[in-house]
Amino acid sequence: MKTETIVISLGGSVFVQDTIRVDFIRSFISLLKRYDEDYHFIVVVGGGKMCRSYQNAAKSLGAENSVDLDWIGIRMTHVNAELFRSALGVSAHKDIILNPTKRIKTGKILVGGGWKPG
Repeated sequence: MKTETIVISLGGSVFVQDTIRVDFIRSFISLLKRYDEDYHFIVVVGGGKMCRSYQNAAKSLGAENSVDLDWIGIRMTHVNAELFRSALGVSAHKDIILNPTKRIKTGKILVGGGWKPG
């Protein structure tokens, strides 16, 4: 019976380095599934190197607003979260979490990314 919730911050730099680390993701998912019957898991995925690459490109193109740069980073975390969620298959909740203040009742693994600027 699931009684405890474990929140895991999966840094984008662990998830994606020069390429997407498919073997790491597979191993991590295997670990989550092994304990899924005992715990509620929430996995928050970061943006990593690609996030910073996009933000730097935006800056070099003239973007100066920190909120705009934050949104670029947040959207990259969403891309990574979608990849991770889809790789979990039926073990994952059907949508990534975009708002952590919204309660979701599910027995599935929750996956989210960035929420709001700041």
